[in-house]
Amino acid sequence: MGTTKKNSKKPPANFVNPHAQSNIEEIPRILKIQGQIEGVKKMIESKRHCYEVIHQIRAVHAALRSLESNILENHIEHILSEIIESKSTSLKSEKTKDLLNILKGKCIISASGN
Repeated sequence: MGTTKKNSKKPPANFVNPHAQSNIEEIPRILKIQGQIEGVKKMIESKRHCYEVIHQIRAVHAALRSLESNILENHIEHILSEIIESKSTSLKSEKTKDLLNILKGKCIISASGN
């Protein structure tokens, strides 16, 4: 009896994201978010009014949602391309499950890790 691979929230060892370049392009946005978070810390340290701090925290949330949206859109585009281009029924099925998982908010990596 063969062993079966289970789905995981972690990529397999030595996994390289085949579409990582699109995510790397988000680094400037991440640096801006880091600056915003540092700004929140300084506001708290300087005892700024709660309303001001909350306003800035909401800006950080919005920036993170935008970052997540861009990465999610990129991921979905790549999964759809793999589904369309694949001739393998099992790979199509696996990628379809991956797509449905990500749409349901489940960040689960397929058994094959591809």
